[in-house]
Amino acid sequence: MSSEPLFHPVALLYYGCALLLTGLALFVVCNRRRSRRRAGLRRTFFLLALSLLGWLLTLFLEVRTPLPGMQLWLGRSNFAAVVFAAYFCLRFVQETPANPREPAGAWAFWLFVGTTALAAVTLLTPLVSAAERVEAGHAVTTFGPLFPFYLIHVLGCLAAALATALREWRRAKDRRVRGQLALIGLGMLATASVATVTNVLLPYVWNDFRFCDAGALSTLFFVLAVAYATFIHRLFDLRVVVRKTLVYGVLLTLVLGAYSSAVFLVSQHLTSGAEKLTQFVVLCIAFSFDPLRRYLEEKTDEFLFGKRAGDLEPGNRRGNRKDGVGSRLRLALLFPWRRP
Repeated sequence: MSSEPLFHPVALLYYGCALLLTGLALFVVCNRRRSRRRAGLRRTFFLLALSLLGWLLTLFLEVRTPLPGMQLWLGRSNFAAVVFAAYFCLRFVQETPANPREPAGAWAFWLFVGTTALAAVTLLTPLVSAAERVEAGHAVTTFGPLFPFYLIHVLGCLAAALATALREWRRAKDRRVRGQLALIGLGMLATASVATVTNVLLPYVWNDFRFCDAGALSTLFFVLAVAYATFIHRLFDLRVVVRKTLVYGVLLTLVLGAYSSAVFLVSQHLTSGAEKLTQFVVLCIAFSFDPLRRYLEEKTDEFLFGKRAGDLEPGNRRGNRKDGVGSRLRLALLFPWRRP
């Protein structure tokens, strides 16, 4: 078992990267009903984020468990997560253009079937990862006979994703789409380059496993590139991001403040029946959460965009144009990078 403390700088990097990936994945889940125009892209990114999160967590936990059997399962799960991450990375790049020139056909289905089969073989058999152990705080793998085939599949998906990003970047006429593809391609190239050296070449060719953490943590390059493309080049719906951030931030503050105040009053001034009263207060806060959320969403939309919350639902295209100039001015002040 690794003697590395839980608050070592490397561990802190793992925590930060895992929290960032989890936040992005939850963001996609919470907002997919509000932005159906890019539902496929959101779903693919959600699955990609989960795959990358699995890659991070399995490697982090493997070197911190003393159980050999658990080390084996975590090590194989780490390899299986990389298989899905490479596949969903390719699909994410293909779906980034709003109207892709080559929509996914039967090949995408069969590639997913092959990816799933390879992940199952990796997880359940010793053909890719024959054995796993921890030495000096580093996960050490004994590679199986099918590891070269596994490597061809992963690197092939990543190479195809990079080639697709470059091709679509050249074809795209919309400057915003070109910016999205450029950022995604550069982030993917940075992550793939570091991971290939530290997690493939050094372990497989030179039997050096000391730098595997750097490969897993290099996912930060890709995640930050996607985040930048989201807020600056509007990869996802910026309006939904702003509204949810403001609304749930205010709601969280109100709920925590109200709950803390209620618990404090109950504990200080009541000597009997405190448990029932606390439950009653919590239920009141819970039942008031959704109406308060709806009210804050409507007021946020009116202030930032000059539209009511109902006008943002699919099928309602009229909008409220009375405050168009004022809303554009407020958006220009809040988001100076966004052009009207």
